[in-house]
Amino acid sequence: AHSHPADNWSGKVLKSLHIPNVMEQRVPNQPLDYYTCPFRKSKLSKFLGSDDQDTYFSSTQRHQVAYEILATQVYGKRKRAEVGIDRLLEEEVYSGAFPLHEGPYELPKDYQPEDLNARQILNAYWAKWGLWYKYQPLDHIREYYGEKIGLYFAWL
Repeated sequence: AHSHPADNWSGKVLKSLHIPNVMEQRVPNQPLDYYTCPFRKSKLSKFLGSDDQDTYFSSTQRHQVAYEILATQVYGKRKRAEVGIDRLLEEEVYSGAFPLHEGPYELPKDYQPEDLNARQILNAYWAKWGLWYKYQPLDHIREYYGEKIGLYFAWL
């Protein structure tokens, strides 16, 4: 894993024309650039965070695993068994099912950028109306919400 270069083609063009890039912003705690692959216990040592059980999987991956378990769980009597949390929501057994956010979103008064959590970074550098013209921190969005949402915002 290595740091992801912050260069982009529009930034390079503007720089070559000696035009300031008003869309650029420096977002702290840039996620590392690395390859992903399906998890196999036999290859555990090759995964980032394999030395700490709490970091085997990202928060997003843990939510996806929990949702998959809930979505495929069989309930009810054997002959007329139903499957999944979606069915339970449909029958109004539950009123909602969604992953919780981790950590606070508000910035502390005196903070160091490297001490911010992913939610605080996205709130400060992305989820503000005044930042509509800035580049989106797609690596942070992908890390926090997952690939599907990251791709959505990349093509929005």
